[in-house]
Amino acid sequence: MELFRIQAVVNGERNKKYIAQLQQLLACEMTVELHKYTFDTAGEPLFELNLKNDNTIVCLPKLPQFQLIKHGPIIYKAAAAIVADFIVQHLESHMMEQMIARKYASYSKTDRASILQFSQIVLQGEDWDGYGAKFIEADQKRRKQVIATELFDYWSTDSLLLLEGFTTFRLAAYRQELNEVIEYALDEFVLEKQYKEFIDLLKYFVYLQDTKQEVVHLFHYSGQDFTLYDKNFEPITVEHNSDAIVAEMIETEMNMNDMVLSSLIAVSPAKIIVHTKVPQQQIIRTIASIFENRVTVCSQCAHCSKLATEGSQP
Repeated sequence: MELFRIQAVVNGERNKKYIAQLQQLLACEMTVELHKYTFDTAGEPLFELNLKNDNTIVCLPKLPQFQLIKHGPIIYKAAAAIVADFIVQHLESHMMEQMIARKYASYSKTDRASILQFSQIVLQGEDWDGYGAKFIEADQKRRKQVIATELFDYWSTDSLLLLEGFTTFRLAAYRQELNEVIEYALDEFVLEKQYKEFIDLLKYFVYLQDTKQEVVHLFHYSGQDFTLYDKNFEPITVEHNSDAIVAEMIETEMNMNDMVLSSLIAVSPAKIIVHTKVPQQQIIRTIASIFENRVTVCSQCAHCSKLATEGSQP
């Protein structure tokens, strides 16, 4: 009599190591859970787990101490939780990779890899003001519970679990959630690709322009609040008429109402010195990306010290 058999199709020593880890986790968790409720009088385990050469884990009861009605639900619940954790930790990325390959077969291999990377970023999230990590942990726990619940129900009718088949043809709710993540990631991938293409276009436009200003000092106060000064720290008045198309492109594509990029392109400086207290802000990185080696970011000069008082003139 087998309580359950888990068969995994794996290749390589790394994946074999994962299966061995799964066996150890199963043995530990099931023992802990059994001891919470019951244990045999001799203190011996009520089951044994064997790892076969074909990467199959077999769980056998120790008879006659083991009682299916009494101990079965405890065993299956604990095992379902561990296998669910294993799927999320080690198989989730591979599942998404297969889903992306089928759904977006017309995309290049590089683009599919980028979509997978965006999908993983969506699942991993970001640490927003200290709350992100807690959200990621809670979301992972919820996904694991969805898998564990279906797996517990599955073992009530079938003791053989083919991991590849189970993750491919079962887990409809879980797979649907992954599919929604992939679709969202695709949107982000397309936006990122359009952004890069747009940046390349602006870089080419800047390359073709003649230099109009020797040096421009760009003072960044906060958010997207910028002021341009010439080499003598005199304010620059920018005429956008000649570059109306570029200005419209920037406002439309990047939603920058202050038009700082359009202004910089219009004055076409040989050198840009950006005075800012937040050099890692996205708009600063964008300026550096477009104007490349023309840009120097400064945050410690005497003029930068005046940025502490928002709107202070240099």
